[in-house]
Amino acid sequence: MSSSLSTACAQHLSQGMLALILVIQTFTHLSWLSISAHSGQVAIPFMMNQGMSLFGTVWEQHAPVTSVIAALVQRFLPFTPLDTARLLNLVTVSAITLLVYHLAFRMAGNSPLAGITAVLFWAWWEPVYGVVLFYFDTLLGLCLCIALLIWITLSDRRPLTAAFLAGLFMGLATLAKQHAWAALIVFGVFLFLQSRKHF
Repeated sequence: MSSSLSTACAQHLSQGMLALILVIQTFTHLSWLSISAHSGQVAIPFMMNQGMSLFGTVWEQHAPVTSVIAALVQRFLPFTPLDTARLLNLVTVSAITLLVYHLAFRMAGNSPLAGITAVLFWAWWEPVYGVVLFYFDTLLGLCLCIALLIWITLSDRRPLTAAFLAGLFMGLATLAKQHAWAALIVFGVFLFLQSRKHF
């Protein structure tokens, strides 16, 4: 009884801390941290919405996903391109925070302490890692976290579905940042080693 009570208390405490970290991240990203932005997330999406085509009349040496997402969101939200990039960045950072918690929680045997420890580490370093709004690296991190969570969640019950869905997000990661090909190779090797367990 006492063990289940302490587990429930730890779960509630970790959820409260997670909510507090999300509030702090929201405040810092909207009012304190740098609003540095790359042309691929601000100017290029704006030009795309003026009728210019990416890699046609607009030259960009980076992967296209952030520009395409920003251009789509700029069409539907009544914000400036910079404020749209700030919003997209905040949503991406918050999503990664939640994913980091759930990944650590699941990988450590449903441990709230592991989840909140991983989130604290991520939240501490994230302002250093993500100094540019909705940057390619941030979206790459989001895609990798989603792919890993899909595999961890589904691989035991539906390994082929898990591999397919994780592969889709790993592929999307390569459209966010070319460096994702290195992660894709590592993930492929990981799946190959895991295949003896699942297939």
